[in-house]
Amino acid sequence: MLRSYADNSRKGSYSWEARFPGVHKKIKVNGVQRHVRAKVVNGVTYTYATPTVRAGATAVVQVTG
Repeated sequence: MLRSYADNSRKGSYSWEARFPGVHKKIKVNGVQRHVRAKVVNGVTYTYATPTVRAGATAVVQVTG
C-alpha cells in the first residue's frame, strides 16, 4: 500500500494532486473510495487524486491493488 499525507497550516484551502507512480486499481482519500484516475507525465503513468485540503486539516491519500 502506498500512502501520502498533506498538512495545511495555511488560512485557506488548496487543491492537492497526490500522485503515485504506476496504475493502481483502488484509491482512497481520507478512507473514502474514489474513482481511479490516471495520467501520463513525462512518459510516466501515475494514479492520482486531487482532494481539497482545508485550513488546519490533514488529507491522507492511499492506493491499494
